[in-house]
Amino acid sequence: MNKRNQFQLLIILGIFTLFSMGCVEETESGGSYCEGAVSPYSLPDNYISQTAKDAIFAAPNWYRNVGDENVPVVVVPFEFPQVFPVNPGLTKEYIRSVYFGENNGSLNDYFRENSRGRFEMLEGYIADPVTMDFDTAFYNNGAPTGGFIDNPVLHQELMEKVGEQGLDWSIFDTNNNFLLTNTEVQVVFIPSIGGLGAARPGNFDIQPSNANSPISISMQFVFADAKRSDETTIEPIAYNFFTHAHELCHGLFGLPDRYANGTCGTGAGARYDLMSNNCESMEMNPVDKMWLGWLSPKIIGTESMRPNPGRYCYLFENDYPDRKGAAILYDENAPDQFWMIENRNRSSSMFGFDGQIPKEGLVIWNVNLDTKHVNLVGAENYDGLLTYEGYGESAEAAYADTSGGDDIPAMLLYPLPINSVTSPSFELRNVSPAGREMTCEF
Repeated sequence: MNKRNQFQLLIILGIFTLFSMGCVEETESGGSYCEGAVSPYSLPDNYISQTAKDAIFAAPNWYRNVGDENVPVVVVPFEFPQVFPVNPGLTKEYIRSVYFGENNGSLNDYFRENSRGRFEMLEGYIADPVTMDFDTAFYNNGAPTGGFIDNPVLHQELMEKVGEQGLDWSIFDTNNNFLLTNTEVQVVFIPSIGGLGAARPGNFDIQPSNANSPISISMQFVFADAKRSDETTIEPIAYNFFTHAHELCHGLFGLPDRYANGTCGTGAGARYDLMSNNCESMEMNPVDKMWLGWLSPKIIGTESMRPNPGRYCYLFENDYPDRKGAAILYDENAPDQFWMIENRNRSSSMFGFDGQIPKEGLVIWNVNLDTKHVNLVGAENYDGLLTYEGYGESAEAAYADTSGGDDIPAMLLYPLPINSVTSPSFELRNVSPAGREMTCEF
């Protein structure tokens, strides 16, 4: 046998070994945990078509700063002196610590941890507190929807007043096109009102002091609140930390809201996605991480699609910083969607950023490739997946053995819409207890 044939044989044997070591026999659900588990990251997925891979990994066209794009952030505390004076705790040192600190649980740490070190918020500028010339009533009257945060006059005046402090906005115009967007700089406005969070578009021109030509502004501004000036016993921003993170996801990355009617913990992400729950300690969902270029999970096909058909025992690890606890599930007979499975564990975050998920275990997401809609698979009763209503509404959507090895019903994953199919694409069985390492057979 020549060397080329020997090499090809070794590759084939290696692929066969990887798939064989985790294979399990047909068993009833529950009663035991599968053995010989292998990480999906160690298995080949070259049996999945390139067309399918391209569709799955392609970020929505409204996402931005995808990949290793670090963005400078300008933070501007401001006040309406008569009704909402600035909180005295909003010093530059405090803002720098909460926004740009390293290894102290800052917002920068939040994004570094979610991105596995691939994204970092850069300190662009921290302004001295800006005092507006008028109070909220003036800007409310001129706002398109009746709220001051929607008023472009307020946005423009804030940027001009920061320029008067000495910031030359043109330094962020990295491509020299006289246009500033969120891919070049993120601007955050912090009033001291006690409960505000929003991202609002702004389109206008400003005249930097050190530039010959005006610069056009076209970006999403972030408004994220601090405690009122008379509430000095609470850290000004810490109480609203995840609202700041949520709104930064709008501005920096273009991520959409996923809660229902603006209520925390509801809608498509329930209590497992920052974009549907900014009221609790919550990480971003793994699909957004993948689309932003921070996560590269392997794809697992249905039993019949695999080179060696059958069910296997898979290992899902969630331990910072490696975090190999996610995989994509794909059914070629339902090419308009996929699932993503991840191990969520409160202790996996160094700073408790996932500390308030309602239940630990394997959390699963269904993604529509046509609309790019990300939907939590509700698994409150484990077998609640048989109805369409089971998607995206459960507050405890995590699959794990809590019975000490007794029968746990299989989790059945049906393509949407469920009423158009007669059989599930995947049957998850013999799941282990929740932990940084979890195993499951499918």
